[in-house]
Amino acid sequence: MPSAEDRTQWEEFSSRMTAHIYPDLISFNTVVFAWSKISNDERQSRDAVRHAERVLNWMDHAIAWDNGTHTTNGSEECAEDFPVSTEEKRGVEANAFTYNCVMHTWSNCRKPGAAQRTEYLLRQMCDLAIRNRNTTALPIDASNNPRKSKLRVDDPSLEPDKYTFCTALRAWAKSSDRKHGATNAERVLAKMQSLYHSDPTHNHLFKPNQVAYNIVLNAHAHSSEDGSAERAERMLNRMLDKQTSKTELEFPEAGTSSDTVSYDDGIQPGRITFNTVLDAYAKSLRVGSAGKAKALLDRMIVLRDS
Repeated sequence: MPSAEDRTQWEEFSSRMTAHIYPDLISFNTVVFAWSKISNDERQSRDAVRHAERVLNWMDHAIAWDNGTHTTNGSEECAEDFPVSTEEKRGVEANAFTYNCVMHTWSNCRKPGAAQRTEYLLRQMCDLAIRNRNTTALPIDASNNPRKSKLRVDDPSLEPDKYTFCTALRAWAKSSDRKHGATNAERVLAKMQSLYHSDPTHNHLFKPNQVAYNIVLNAHAHSSEDGSAERAERMLNRMLDKQTSKTELEFPEAGTSSDTVSYDDGIQPGRITFNTVLDAYAKSLRVGSAGKAKALLDRMIVLRDS
């Protein structure tokens, strides 16, 4: 629930506003963006998270559904918590830009549970986007997709894209949970793949790119989980072999394996991809890791000359 201080500030703020200067979506998103930039400074990331979440909670999707309540962060918040009329709320619903900024803020935070909160916002964003699709009956033609162009601060769309998923991937890759962070990052990548392949026309923005793969591989390189380097090489092999299999369309539970997930995304590994896997072997304490690194280097040379 919003604090008494938040309620008082909002009431005072609302009482001073007249219709022609009431803040709009750009106003709110500019403030959220400001806090997301500040979060790049690790010393200020916790404060940035708190303030960015507060602004998000002031916006419609985090305040209330049509029935007047919405569950977020495990608590029930009512529309009356922030006394703003329906007319005033119109036009300040959180959009993809809002969520991307708040997720970015969380991904920079070393606070326990930051990666889980980032992924929660991704889930919420996906649910809202699907709900909006069903309501607005978006055309199937990908050329009419409202997110075809670069996301704007005032774009009403809630459709997540590659940047949104990569933010969640980075959150797990930088998580303080060094043992399971990489596994969870790989699980989110599997979700990204499954969404794209379930409907490539509507979900073309979800198609993983080399950056997404490299983030997950980097997470394995910094993981303390036994066998993380071998898992990284298996991912690399799947990129090279272009094998195809199926996966569930829902988010798997945190901590579950995604070894069986291997869609052909048409993404060729680059030098950074190979070097990241080599780095994983360099950090591995397993016997034989140095030899596997040398074998992978030999493979790079063969591929270069082929």
